[in-house]
Amino acid sequence: MEKSYIKIIVFFALVLSCLTISSGTRAQLASHWHTTHSDHNGQFRYAFTALSSAGEECTAAGLVIDDSMVGDGPAIRIMFFRSHDGGLTWIEQDPGLPREFGQNQNEISVVQQIDSLNVVAIGDTGLILRTIDGGITWKQQNLNTSRKFLDVHFSDPMTGIVLVQDYPNILTTTDGGEHWSGFSHYKPGDPLTQFCHSYGGGMFRAITYELGQIFTTYDSWQSVDSSLEILDTGRNPRIIGGCNFRSRDTMVAYGIHFTKDSANLLSNPRLLITRSTNGGALWTEISGLDSVLLKPVQMSPLDRDFVLISGLSTGGRNLIGISTDHGMSWEIDSVLRDSNYPPYIARVTVTPQGHAVAIVTQPFRGSTGLLMRADRVESKVKSSKPIISDTQIYPNPATTDLNILSTDLSRPVHLVDVLGHEVLSGVLSVSGQVTLDVSKIPRGVYSVVIDRDGTQVPVGKIAVIGK
Repeated sequence: MEKSYIKIIVFFALVLSCLTISSGTRAQLASHWHTTHSDHNGQFRYAFTALSSAGEECTAAGLVIDDSMVGDGPAIRIMFFRSHDGGLTWIEQDPGLPREFGQNQNEISVVQQIDSLNVVAIGDTGLILRTIDGGITWKQQNLNTSRKFLDVHFSDPMTGIVLVQDYPNILTTTDGGEHWSGFSHYKPGDPLTQFCHSYGGGMFRAITYELGQIFTTYDSWQSVDSSLEILDTGRNPRIIGGCNFRSRDTMVAYGIHFTKDSANLLSNPRLLITRSTNGGALWTEISGLDSVLLKPVQMSPLDRDFVLISGLSTGGRNLIGISTDHGMSWEIDSVLRDSNYPPYIARVTVTPQGHAVAIVTQPFRGSTGLLMRADRVESKVKSSKPIISDTQIYPNPATTDLNILSTDLSRPVHLVDVLGHEVLSGVLSVSGQVTLDVSKIPRGVYSVVIDRDGTQVPVGKIAVIGK
């Protein structure tokens, strides 16, 4: 009787140990993300809103929020953050704009790091800022509008294009923003362009939101070529939510597919990535991520060897799309973090050294956020730093069905006893799920192991108990 009692105590001690280990499971994949700027420092909160890089020089824009003010709400000011080492460390650069109060403050929505010295930033209520000395000083430019700017791009420090939520919608400059010319093709009520690119030599391109109609000029908008929409509006409508540009004729657009149900309502949204190499005359849809990323957020520049696309993932998992061929093909990668901050990458860029730099934030306006940096994207490195688990194993303890949800997709998974013998196996689905029937195996503690290209990687322990 005493021996049986001792066995029961030992078994439940193993169960409790197993539960503790499982809750702290650490998986290791390609890119490990580490916080390089927190969302607070004890006195201020930070809300990051835009990010760009050129070489190892990075500029982020954000808000510094002082909650100590009373009466009119928190005191908020726009701030820039500069990194000279690929996002590893950051210094603040104050553009000298006045403080605002309350939650409905202006903010920077897009930043372009043109080169090491030149940066342009746009935002709400006609706000456009330039620096030509690496952020030591900033100058606010006046474009005679109080409407929001939508996008900006400079092909060199002098030649650029900006889109404004107003008419005229397209403005260009050839003297670094001292003077701007408006393109008056649009009339009130026409769809506005929201994504743009400057190629130099009088060539500019602008694309409308949603349907993705393309407007191209080779003579600074003296004449315009307009294409048909990128996407159709037929039985299964699609919406363009962003477009990245590489060479003169290569573009990758991304957005959402929808399916119309019997009541003609939109349903079943899924990721869309489509690519053109002839200036938009022909588009090729790219698959591979549509089952795991639901809604794209941002794609990093196409001129890097590695391109990332962030999005909302199925099941709230920490996933990101990665391409090693400038957006021609994609595969899924984990976002493994040293922080418990919510896994929503709002902005992302990649440096020439292969480091990913990102703004991680809450998926709604006005939230605070972190600046994070990943190990070299192409390396399969191991990290001794704490990494948030990318594998969920439940219930634990288990009696019948054991569910495994992982960012490893379509890989074999094994249940191994304390002697190292396999007792059960299965294969993760393309969405990273598998259910194992443990009702017929002996009670005890088992390791869950995933086969990653021939390497057996333990991802947690579970206890199996009888009914």
